[in-house]
Amino acid sequence: MPMAPEVRVKVRYKRAVSIPTLVAGVLVILAGIWLCATGTYDAGIPALVAGVVLTGIGATYLGLMPYFVVTDSEVVVPMMRGDRARTTLKPGERLAVHENRLVVVRPGQRTPVPVYRGMAHPDDWNALTTALAQNHPDQQRP
Repeated sequence: MPMAPEVRVKVRYKRAVSIPTLVAGVLVILAGIWLCATGTYDAGIPALVAGVVLTGIGATYLGLMPYFVVTDSEVVVPMMRGDRARTTLKPGERLAVHENRLVVVRPGQRTPVPVYRGMAHPDDWNALTTALAQNHPDQQRP
């Protein structure tokens, strides 16, 4: 059985992303409750459902699920689905930070990974850039 790749850095969502989403969800739930209380069920029930979904996403962003995880061989974005959710590093490739986003560097080419500094928790992003700089001292830190 192959061993799972070692997790090097787990990056959380920035609080400025998670907290507004959570607050919006709670506000939509309250609006749904008010609509149901006034007898407007055709608008209140969908609002309650949307509010629960938004609150769940906000709670997830707050810490239950990381924004992305970097291992020695891949970058995984748990919230995404499909081909873009997992970026596998091939031999000769490495990760770098370029223009406030993570990129895969191969000779003569940079391919962006679907993660951005603006959505990442600042402490975790700094830990990531430090880890990348330790593995590749020639890389400049932003």
